[in-house]
Amino acid sequence: MTQVDKEELKRSAKATYRLDKPDGVTIKSIQAVLKKGDQVVKTFALSETDLAAALADLDYYKDYTLATTMVYDRGNGDEEEVLKEEPLRLDLKKVEVKNIKETSLISVDDQGLETDRSLLSETPSDVKPYYLKVTTQDNKVTKLAVDKIEEVTIDGKVLYKVTAKAPDLIQRTAEKQFSEDYVHYIAKPKAHEGDVYYDFNELVKAMQANPTGTFKLGSNMNAANVPAAGKSYVTNAFKGILESTEGNKFAIHNITRPLFGNIEGGTVKNLLLENVNIDMPGFDRVAPIANVIKNNATVENVKVTGNVVGGNDVAGIINKIDGSGKVSNVAFIGKIHAAGKQRWYLAGCSGEKLERYRRKSLR
Repeated sequence: MTQVDKEELKRSAKATYRLDKPDGVTIKSIQAVLKKGDQVVKTFALSETDLAAALADLDYYKDYTLATTMVYDRGNGDEEEVLKEEPLRLDLKKVEVKNIKETSLISVDDQGLETDRSLLSETPSDVKPYYLKVTTQDNKVTKLAVDKIEEVTIDGKVLYKVTAKAPDLIQRTAEKQFSEDYVHYIAKPKAHEGDVYYDFNELVKAMQANPTGTFKLGSNMNAANVPAAGKSYVTNAFKGILESTEGNKFAIHNITRPLFGNIEGGTVKNLLLENVNIDMPGFDRVAPIANVIKNNATVENVKVTGNVVGGNDVAGIINKIDGSGKVSNVAFIGKIHAAGKQRWYLAGCSGEKLERYRRKSLR
């Protein structure tokens, strides 16, 4: 055997042999056997013209051996030679970035001031001031220097592909392979068309500015990195209509604050809130849709999934139905936690309510 070339990130190796054959010798067979302990993993049949064995799907931190046997004839019948077993082990000496809670694109100016640029609208001409801030579920932060930002189209959607690099860090790809590049995608905002919206940041700004208007979701939306106006994304009392376009039920993903403060005579229907992650233990009256609905306000055909943490009075849909508010055909699936000690409401869908206005609520 000449050498074994390891490719740790691909969990593979390549064993290459050199054959010195004197004149008059006939090679009958060359066989390489890969073993893990006493277990035969795979047997490779080599030839004089193909003296390489591709070893794939290897496990990390396991001891393998590669045993090679050659049968040849020097004119006196078959002879067998067993080569020395070669040890093989893949040790991944890198740190995998995983259990990611949030990834933000940050720029740093000449004075060291950092600005969140996660809501890109164009490709930067210079990526040197940029880095990716990766926060894991246990709130550990890793900063990765941005190598390039490019506009790409995937499944018909225009995205910004941000590629970052850092020594000794790797990321698991969708194909369950490891890559030394860390790739983060940011959706390129699509401007609204009339009352139909495609970008969550643009949507909440419009509802805050005109809380009596009609707003329709034209696609699924991502709320990641979108700042809230205060305790909620929309702090002005909402008196308008928020729904998906006709025949659809689109989702808003990754909200970290309640959508509205109060809904007063408005309507929210035919939409989903998915992967909700509201963590507000220092705030009372926390719920993903709104705190209070009243004045014939309606919430219907809404499903929320995720986690909600508040102080006192925490619910999965709304906190309180006041007077003539109506809730129907709603569901919450996930975890709710009240960190306060006031023993207020803790409810799957709605806390304080008038029962006659709650229909088909699933807790």
